[in-house]
Amino acid sequence: MQRLVLLFFGAFYSLIISSQVLRGNIVKTNGNPVSFATIYIHENTSGIIADQNGAFQVRLKTGNYTCEFRSIGFQTQTKTIEMTSTEVNIRVVLSEKIQNLNEIVVYASKEDPAYGIMRKTISRAPYHLYQVAAFSSENYLKGSAKIESLPGLMKMMIRDKKVKSLIGKLFVLESQNEISYQSPTKYSDLKVNFCHS
Repeated sequence: MQRLVLLFFGAFYSLIISSQVLRGNIVKTNGNPVSFATIYIHENTSGIIADQNGAFQVRLKTGNYTCEFRSIGFQTQTKTIEMTSTEVNIRVVLSEKIQNLNEIVVYASKEDPAYGIMRKTISRAPYHLYQVAAFSSENYLKGSAKIESLPGLMKMMIRDKKVKSLIGKLFVLESQNEISYQSPTKYSDLKVNFCHS
């Protein structure tokens, strides 16, 4: 039993020794923080989210890491970071990305115009079914949600105080997907989800 305990603590200690902390701040060109920006680490296929002040930290083993820093409305920046010491501090400056959107004219009608587009797309599905032999894509989604209130009956059914404490808090939800398809039915979806309150 004593050997097992020593082995466990030895493995835990070696893990701590072989891991370093990467700390940093993500800011705009004017120096203001980029709140809730995301950091995707390619070698770990994992990501983290900066806090409201643009600050983040993650524990990494010794080695080189390719990190992508991104946020909606900013140019994505990629940095290669070498972890050699016990702590590495970086400052990432994201430039704003100006997006010009086409003008949309909305007319009042009895039916949502999107329904007509969807019907046309669905009707052409058999034609397009065999047009693509294979494809791959990357999708990135980011949104926020806030639970303002719950119906009284639902509050009575929820007994967990932790769930009730989420009312009124803002959540940032993110998803990064790598999708690949090969005709006729081979489909794979590598998904990385983030949720931050």
